[in-house]
Amino acid sequence: MGTTASGKTDLVCRLYDEFGGKKIKIISVDSALVFREMNIGTAKPSAQMLQKYPHSLVDLISPLQNYDVANFCKDVKICIENAIKNHQIPVLVGGTTMYFYALLNGLADLPSANAEIRQQIDSDLQNFGLPYLYKKLQEVDEITAKRLSPNDSQRIQRALEVFYAAKIPLSKYAEKQNQNQNNFLFKENYQIHKFALYPQNPEQRAFLHQLIEQRFLQMLANGFINEVQQIRQKYLPLGLTQNHSSMRCVGYRQVWQFLENPDSNSQADLIFKGIAATRQLAKRQITWLKNNKVLNADCQNFGISQNNSEREDLYLQLKKIVMENT
Repeated sequence: MGTTASGKTDLVCRLYDEFGGKKIKIISVDSALVFREMNIGTAKPSAQMLQKYPHSLVDLISPLQNYDVANFCKDVKICIENAIKNHQIPVLVGGTTMYFYALLNGLADLPSANAEIRQQIDSDLQNFGLPYLYKKLQEVDEITAKRLSPNDSQRIQRALEVFYAAKIPLSKYAEKQNQNQNNFLFKENYQIHKFALYPQNPEQRAFLHQLIEQRFLQMLANGFINEVQQIRQKYLPLGLTQNHSSMRCVGYRQVWQFLENPDSNSQADLIFKGIAATRQLAKRQITWLKNNKVLNADCQNFGISQNNSEREDLYLQLKKIVMENT
């Protein structure tokens, strides 16, 4: 587990170099990597890298489709079981902390996505803005509203969707989940090793911010704007909007808005907003990893430093586990 730009992919690819696909299976835990054609802005490994280092749960759906935590839990369980059958060690790597949480803690039996309800919420967002939706959430589910940032568009919309679909607040589902762990995915007697890679102090956080800035600028240099333009040209006629899950991914929303109004948005504004949004993502990831009891129980934490010493220590730990279990 770890923050964006922390070097997680490099670690598992190095592990694969040493042990190969017969011993380990890399499984992506990233809600953005599931989308096809979204390569640059998601920092997805290149096609050549994916051929050399196969990742499960990458390039599953088009930008028009939805993929949620329930889809992930279903798919990842199959991946893990297949790896065990093939005498491989499943190595789960990614930054979508909610997916890790559901995998470890079980999944509340939430209502499935409802296209009609989602379309109405999207329409309300367009017509009245996010503060309107947040106020609605406060009226129907005050507990969840207090837990969410007023700027967390994706989770606000999902919480409203749950309420409108079932007339039950999302917070009530959370209570139900805590009382009943029948959906816990690790009923099997697996030995689970948890590691997290994220800043451990202000100096390391500042270094992560540097990495985030460098990577976003590199994405732009690699053609990120053109990537989003091509996605828009292909999928706008098919109904794609900036409120689809794919275009709510960090970076994509900012480039979409830049392309919508190029005259009023400079590239400097895009860079500022893209880096700021990525930093906010990292902040949320750090909060999950530090404060969530399910994720940080028995978890070994490693920092992000310029000399990579802690990441090297983490690699040696991973290497030891593979050697002892194959």
